[in-house]
Amino acid sequence: MRKGFEGLYGLVRDRLSCEPLSGHLFLFCNGQRNRLKVLVWDGSGLWVCAKHGQGTPAVIIPTITEREGNTRRLAALGAGEIVLPVDSADDEKHIDVAEFSAKVHRVLNDAGYLRSARRVAESMRKFSGAQEAAERIERFAGVRN
Repeated sequence: MRKGFEGLYGLVRDRLSCEPLSGHLFLFCNGQRNRLKVLVWDGSGLWVCAKHGQGTPAVIIPTITEREGNTRRLAALGAGEIVLPVDSADDEKHIDVAEFSAKVHRVLNDAGYLRSARRVAESMRKFSGAQEAAERIERFAGVRN
């Protein structure tokens, strides 16, 4: 997750075959999913926003790697909000920018989200972090099958 403006711009253009200056929001995360970067063109300049944290409330847009069910569980715990992409006429997925903006504002200004996110993070630390918790869940699921 060391990429800056040029690196993220190149990923969007070359790997995703999208136009970085389209006004769409492009979200990137590292393998551990504890660092996020957002690339977006606001009409006058390119923004890169970064977030690193555990125990930090989130607004999540589910992707292939971030399943909707996981996102719904986090939202149910009060540690974040979910913004579901919708299909558009051009058969691409888009998010509602107004909905995204409202949820970011709510998460940043409601202390309950921070308390819940810290509670979730503390629970995960008991299992040596998210990776260990996920492995335990996978082992449990394997035993049940």
